[in-house]
Amino acid sequence: MKNLGAGADVVSIGELQLALKAGMASKKIVFSGVGKTREELTYAISKKILLINAESENEVGEIIKIAKKTKKSNYWIENKPKHKCQYY
Repeated sequence: MKNLGAGADVVSIGELQLALKAGMASKKIVFSGVGKTREELTYAISKKILLINAESENEVGEIIKIAKKTKKSNYWIENKPKHKCQYY
């Protein structure tokens, strides 16, 4: 699949590790799913994956903390429907 330019949509650290082990480019991986742990978020950010779909305000807060601490990630926050988008 990777030879065809496909990406991966993962929902756990195990799936993320498997995708990377299979040779999937980190910039073609999206991490979705609810209840991501700090460990999972830190790992995903350290691998510089394409996107983390945050499922809650708390998850967004964790992503911001980790990204600022590790300085390994840019992040985009889009609040809907009433709030403006911010890029950090």
